[in-house]
Amino acid sequence: MFRGEPLIYSFQGDPFMFRRLRLFAAALGFAVLAAPAAADPFADCLRSQLRHLGYAPGPASGALDRRTRAAWRKMVAHRRPEFGRELARLPKLNQKTAIHWCRELTALDPGLAMYLPSEQKPVIHAESRAVEQAVLRNLASVRKHFARRHGITLAGNIGIAAAGNPWTVNQYAEWIMRELPAEKMTLGNAINRACSGKAFHAAAFPDWLYICWDTKRAPTAKWLQRNRLWMGPVLAHEYMHLVQAELSGGRASARNARKYLHLMGPAWLVEGAAQVVDARYMETVTGRRRPSLERLRQDISKTPRDLRSLASKQALSSAHAYQTSHFAARLLAERSGERSLFEYWRQIGAGKRPEKAFQASFGIPQKAFEQQFYSLAVNGKAAQAFAEGKGGAPE
Repeated sequence: MFRGEPLIYSFQGDPFMFRRLRLFAAALGFAVLAAPAAADPFADCLRSQLRHLGYAPGPASGALDRRTRAAWRKMVAHRRPEFGRELARLPKLNQKTAIHWCRELTALDPGLAMYLPSEQKPVIHAESRAVEQAVLRNLASVRKHFARRHGITLAGNIGIAAAGNPWTVNQYAEWIMRELPAEKMTLGNAINRACSGKAFHAAAFPDWLYICWDTKRAPTAKWLQRNRLWMGPVLAHEYMHLVQAELSGGRASARNARKYLHLMGPAWLVEGAAQVVDARYMETVTGRRRPSLERLRQDISKTPRDLRSLASKQALSSAHAYQTSHFAARLLAERSGERSLFEYWRQIGAGKRPEKAFQASFGIPQKAFEQQFYSLAVNGKAAQAFAEGKGGAPE
C-alpha cells in the first residue's frame, strides 16, 4: 500500500461548471500513522486464480510464499503461449506486482474475475440510504463504462465516503481506513476546509475516495435524482485516478510521496487524462456532448500556459491550469486513441521510466511535446493537424 504523505486528486464545482484541484496532502495537513502490515488481498487473489487453473499454490496466507511462487512459475511455463499483450509484458511476480497478475490473469479465463477483490461490495459509508444507493448506482455505471469503453477493470476493492457534512465525511474516512487494507492517516481539518462552502467536492487516494456537497442541500432521493448528471462524471473522474494508481503500481509499491509522484507522471497528464475520461463518460452515458478539441483550445488560447511548468507541480491551483491539462491530454488522445492514456500507466507498471512510457504510449518524446504545446494552443490548424497525425509532430 502507499506509504508516505498521500497524494490526492480532487474534483469540485457545480453540475454545470467543473473545476478540479489536485492537492498535495502534506500541504493540507495530512499525516500518515504507523500501522502493522495487512494481509495482501492480491496475493490471495492470485493464489485462488492459480488454484482455479489447476495448480497448487498452497493455502491462503496473505503473502506470496514458496508454494505460490512455484505454482505461478508452472503456470507461466505451461500457459505463456496463451498470454496476450498485457500478461506477456508483466514484470516477474513479487509482492508489489501481485496486483497486476491478479488483474490481468483474467484474460486466460473470464471465470478468474470472481477472485478479484473489486468483485466484493465497495466499502461505502454514506449519510443516508438514498445517498448510498445513488453512489452504488453511479459507481456501477462508471465501472461498466470503463470495462466497455476502455477495457479496464480494477483489481482492488475501493472505499467511498459520501456526505454533506465535512465532519461526517471525516468520520466515514476513518472507518474506511480501518475496513480496507489502506494506509492509515490522520486527516486533520483538510476535509473540513475542502468540503465547506462548495456545491460539491471529491478527492481520490490510491484506494478510496470521498464526495461531499453543500450542507444546505438535503441529500434526499429527489435531490439526488435531480442532480444525477454530476455524480456519475465526478465518480468517473476520481475512478480514473484510482486506475492510474493501480496500473502504475503506485497503489501497491509507492512508499513515499516522491515515489508516488514519479510513478504517476506529469501533473498535467494525470489531471488531463481524468478530464478526457469523465467528458467521454458524460457524453456516452448521460448524452451530454463533450467539448470539441477546438473549444478546449479556444478556452486557453488567449493566455496559453507553458505545459512544462505544470509537469512537476504537486498542485494545479487554477481553472486555467486544468483547462490547459485537458486540452493537452485531449490532443494526445485524439492522435493516439483514448486507450493510449491508459497505456501510459500500464507502461510504468511494467517497469518503464515515465519518459520511456510517454514515448511508447504516444509515439512522441514528452519534452518535445511540451515544447511544441504553445504553438498548438495558439494555432487551431496546427492543433488539428497534430491530432490527426498529419503534421506538426515533434521528432
